[in-house]
Amino acid sequence: MGPQPYTNYTIRILSTQYNVFGVNGSVLEGYVMTSTNESGSGLADYSDNDASLVGGIAQIAITTAGPAENNHTFDFGFYPTTFDLALTKRTTNTLPVRQNEDVNYVIKVINQGTDIVNSFTVSDYVPTGFIYNAGDNSNWTGAAPTVSYTASVLNGLLAAPGLAPGDSVEINLVLELSTTANPTNISNFAEISAGTDVVGNDANDDIDSTPDTNPNNDAGGQIGSPADNYVGGNGTGTPGDGVA
Repeated sequence: MGPQPYTNYTIRILSTQYNVFGVNGSVLEGYVMTSTNESGSGLADYSDNDASLVGGIAQIAITTAGPAENNHTFDFGFYPTTFDLALTKRTTNTLPVRQNEDVNYVIKVINQGTDIVNSFTVSDYVPTGFIYNAGDNSNWTGAAPTVSYTASVLNGLLAAPGLAPGDSVEINLVLELSTTANPTNISNFAEISAGTDVVGNDANDDIDSTPDTNPNNDAGGQIGSPADNYVGGNGTGTPGDGVA
């Protein structure tokens, strides 16, 4: 027996059938629901998402009409979710710098993904020749050679609801050039080592990088090359090379 006329029904898609928590191989694995009543251009109710989330379940409540009456305007809207954070790093000092001088870095974290990022961690690899002074670096943790900065909605270092797609945030790092520093050249690198977004993705899901605390497994990034601070790459290539 099919649906009855003038009767209330609920059409559901379970949370195990979509999202990053979905069953592996399901059609909607890795997809999240669009905003309710978000219409396509010029198509109004024939293309919008009529579902709402109730306990993680996408559902539409309907009431059937009379016999032989049809309504084909009920739609579920989903889009593929992507986690993608990028980073650039620059110094505000006038170069060259001198021994015992503080070097001021500005690290920009960019959300290139599809969803709001509510937490990220940047790890900086302090090389020989630089001195990390905790008193100069609020909210950084650890000690040389690896120090980290975690910004999240929970700890208040990321404004709620988080870093929106296309937005960026800057953090500062100060390192002192020691008297034992290489007099001609010294390099300092940073990378995103962790992160999460509001739909459940984490840094392991990043589509074009390997967020971790290993400075030697990231493609590109050669200082002074086209790959230096380039954020449009796809993550392929040789670690440390100059190919953008």
